[in-house]
Amino acid sequence: SGSDWQEWRFREVETGKDLPDILKNIKFSGASWSKDKKGIYYSRYPETDDKSKLSGENYNQKLYYHLLGTPQSEDQLVHERPDDKTLGIGGFVTNDGNWLIIHIWKGTSPQNQVFLKNLTMERTPILPLVDMGSHVGATGLLNDVFLKQGIAPKYFKVNPRIVPYWSVYFFMSLAEYLLGPFIAT
Repeated sequence: SGSDWQEWRFREVETGKDLPDILKNIKFSGASWSKDKKGIYYSRYPETDDKSKLSGENYNQKLYYHLLGTPQSEDQLVHERPDDKTLGIGGFVTNDGNWLIIHIWKGTSPQNQVFLKNLTMERTPILPLVDMGSHVGATGLLNDVFLKQGIAPKYFKVNPRIVPYWSVYFFMSLAEYLLGPFIAT
C-alpha cells in the first residue's frame, strides 16, 4: 500500500527557516546525521509512477547520503544490493560519527546482514560483519541476548578481516542504538 510513503523537508531549528531540501520516495527509513551535521544517511526506493506507489510492490531500496543544500538527484549512493531486489537497507552513524553501520534485512526473516563502513577516510570499503547465513540479525541478536535472556554476551563474533576490538565497539554501538543508553559491567 502507499500509506507509508514519506517526503522529508528540513528546517533550521534556531531560526525556524525552512531549507530548500526535499527528499522523496522514502519508506521504511530512518535518518542518521553525519558527524559534521552537514548531511544525513537515509534509505529510499527508486522513483515510480503514482499508481505503482499506491498499490505496487516496493523493490530495490538503497542507502544514500544527502548533503544539505543540494538536490536529491545529487545524493551519494552508499550501498545497494542489486542481486536481491526484495532486501531492505538502512544505516546509522555511531555516536562518535566515525562509523556507518549498515543493516540489511529480508522481510521478517531473522537472517540479516550487518556491514561497517569507516567514515573517517574517503573511499573505504564496506566490511561485512554479520552474514545472512548466520541466523543472527541486528535486532534479533539484541532481543535474544538482552531482552529475553537478560544477560550480555561474553563475545561477539565478527569477520576476521577486521581488527578484533571493533567487535566490541560495534556491538556496544549497535546495542546503544537499538536499546538506548546502558551501562556494561
